[in-house]
Amino acid sequence: RTDDWTPPSAAKLLCDAPPPVPPQLIEGILYMLGTILISGPSKSHKTFAALDLAIAIAAGERWLGHHTTKSPALYLNLELQDFAITDRISRICAARGMPPPPDLHVWNLRGKTITIAALSAKLPQMIAALGAKAVCIDPHYKVSSVSDMEENSNDDQGKLLTLLEGICVNAGAALILTHHFAKGDASTKNAIDRASGGGVFARWGDVMLTFTPHEDDDCMTIEMSLRNFKPIQPFVVRWEYPRWQRDDNMDASKLKTAKGPKEKKSAKPVLESLGDGLLGYAEWFQRSGLHSESTFKRKRQELIDEGSVEMVGQMYRRKNS
Repeated sequence: RTDDWTPPSAAKLLCDAPPPVPPQLIEGILYMLGTILISGPSKSHKTFAALDLAIAIAAGERWLGHHTTKSPALYLNLELQDFAITDRISRICAARGMPPPPDLHVWNLRGKTITIAALSAKLPQMIAALGAKAVCIDPHYKVSSVSDMEENSNDDQGKLLTLLEGICVNAGAALILTHHFAKGDASTKNAIDRASGGGVFARWGDVMLTFTPHEDDDCMTIEMSLRNFKPIQPFVVRWEYPRWQRDDNMDASKLKTAKGPKEKKSAKPVLESLGDGLLGYAEWFQRSGLHSESTFKRKRQELIDEGSVEMVGQMYRRKNS
């Protein structure tokens, strides 16, 4: 459709009479009718984080230290069984010291085929009926995979994200999506490039919020790329089941890195176990304290090759000892 396109406006007229600034849905992060992509590694409690955000919005409570504007929220649960998401909501609300907010609405759709065509037909009506101002779709891949939209195709994902945004924004709601990281060491990539799939994910949202593993166990570094607000410095959150809790005393720059190859152990202890005399193979292996004979053979050969040990018949001794 093009009949609802607004005509061009002279910049001077816009600046002389600027359009009204919408209310902030999440203080300093997201305006009403905005879009946010929450991404992180698999099993990084992204659903807990997204549920906590939806609960915070529906109750007008803080999320990760930021105020929210109390608004009806609709949560599309595409992954968890009904009992599981009910339990999570109950636990998160209990941890917050509050009952489940009346303005939080959960649409349990696990096991259903949720295509973009189906959402285009049903979601606007649901948003209107509930007066929802925030819609969370968790997770994105559940829509993408059954809509024949290749995750690594910028064209496919650009179309899908535009359609999802249009559905929600035209119905008067902000859109919150959860997505997973690509495989590999996330710490070596820029924050906006950690989400799996084409580069369109980094360019789409008004907010790109990433959960990246911190070097401390059960901690994540939160980084945000914001389109409409001043930058927010990365910060650390600590997992305190069932919620992520902000911890401003930790160094957000200390990201967990992939473990490289194991450091090669020195052969010096094997050399020292040889002593100053002559030893046969079996006795030297026993004295070495090694449990693996293959490791002992490798270390023995290293010492011979570097000239630290010499053979005298079938015996071994330190060279020049």
